[in-house]
Amino acid sequence: GRNSALERQKSLLELKRERLSGLIRLVENLMKGERNMNFEAFDKKEYEARRDAYAEEARERWGDTEAYRESQRRTAAYKDGDWTEIQEEMEGIFQRFADCMDQSPEPAGARGPAGELQAYLTRRFYLCTPEILSGLGEMYAADQRFRAYFDKIRPGLADYVAEALKAYAASL
Repeated sequence: GRNSALERQKSLLELKRERLSGLIRLVENLMKGERNMNFEAFDKKEYEARRDAYAEEARERWGDTEAYRESQRRTAAYKDGDWTEIQEEMEGIFQRFADCMDQSPEPAGARGPAGELQAYLTRRFYLCTPEILSGLGEMYAADQRFRAYFDKIRPGLADYVAEALKAYAASL
């Protein structure tokens, strides 16, 4: 179910974090003048194998939806650089939500990042309808792992994003 998909997403992110930590250690050692380089930090095989397994589960769960098919068509051509850009873009949007948290989550307060998220998903993956957008917000708030991710950016962000997306979707 959804929890097992999220568990796999979490372990994929942890693998990515471990790889980045290895790269950081490598750079720190180089800065200290060490020349005995360890290229394990660059090994992406395990990360890619898990990503492929998660992609298979996503296909099983959502493969019969038009949004999934559209996402597959668009992402087929994406390269590593594209994925880095996509991830940075999404993190930027969630940071802008966090920056809006002193305002009401109603459309006036969060229309900017809510509209940005919808446009981003539509541009990069699939037509993000108001219903899908609102559903994403509910998922972010309802699942503890999403909540933990958002609350690391700023405590209370998951609920704020959920309210903002719901209000924005209702205004469309």
